[in-house]
Amino acid sequence: MIDDDLIIDPDLTLKIMIQYKLYPNSVIASRAHHVTIEKNGNIQTFAQWEKQWSQSNGPEAEMFATSGAGTLFTKELLHPEALDEDLYAELSFHTDDLWWYFQARRIGVNVRRVPGVRPLNFIPDTQEQGLWRTGNQERNETNLIRLLDKFEKPF
Repeated sequence: MIDDDLIIDPDLTLKIMIQYKLYPNSVIASRAHHVTIEKNGNIQTFAQWEKQWSQSNGPEAEMFATSGAGTLFTKELLHPEALDEDLYAELSFHTDDLWWYFQARRIGVNVRRVPGVRPLNFIPDTQEQGLWRTGNQERNETNLIRLLDKFEKPF
């Protein structure tokens, strides 16, 4: 999965496929965040997560794939309800990264990050509009709570 507003490295697909061959039971992501935990064990708000995580390559339960930057999910790595459009619309509308994360974690699948740091490189003049500018930041918090209420802590 790669967003259409990003310029990607010419060898990104190869790097993802190499990691998939090495870690076939993990979601493979070129970019990830780290889910952070409060002292009481609760997941912190999305805004508090460590963004563009590069301290580890995983695979880890707390590693969260940012799917648009280049991520490989195979159908075996997602819970069967991952394709339930009504459930997605109810719990995670416009926050597909959260949806994919929870659907993988529901069946115990971790995320493996492609080694290296990949900042987002946007195609010029594509960021004036889009989900991030139209309220997606707030949706991440709201939908994280919905997903936690429905599926509980993912690890």
